[in-house]
Amino acid sequence: MKRRRFLQGAAAITVVAAGGTVWRAGDQGVFRAAQGSAYEPWHDWHKPGERSPLELVRAGILAANPHNTQPWVFHVEGNTVELYADCDRNLGSFDPYLREMHLGLGCALENILLAARANGYEPRLELAAGQLRPIEEQPQRQRVARITLTDNPAQDSPLHAAIPHRHTNRGPYEAQRALPDEVT
Repeated sequence: MKRRRFLQGAAAITVVAAGGTVWRAGDQGVFRAAQGSAYEPWHDWHKPGERSPLELVRAGILAANPHNTQPWVFHVEGNTVELYADCDRNLGSFDPYLREMHLGLGCALENILLAARANGYEPRLELAAGQLRPIEEQPQRQRVARITLTDNPAQDSPLHAAIPHRHTNRGPYEAQRALPDEVT
């Protein structure tokens, strides 16, 4: 009898724990795709009628970046947007020369330039000088670029429209289409 009671108690505890886990996951939005505060930048990145340099920063933060480190800091003042590398957000020994970090910064910069033209600005880009070197022990923020904005007619672009649709997809790429013979 003791064994049967033990198994019944263990089963009851398992059911309660599993139910609590499912309830908590639902409460935290695990089952809601692309919703919640973490996804607000994708929904609020472009506000029609709002024309400000901050609109460009919203596009910049949606850029592809290594392992979602988001290695950037933006400084907006008047008609100028500055992009800084936040070297504290590096991949360590996986990216000892900060190459991956700078690729992500380039993606953010491209998004800003696309958004500038779509929002009626002509961007003038000034890149900061730099060199390839190992990560410092006490890394400091480094200015990567300064974008100065002047008024210009808006130039819409399919690449600008694609900014919020970028995402990681580890599934098969166009699985319904066969690879050409020269690739296989």
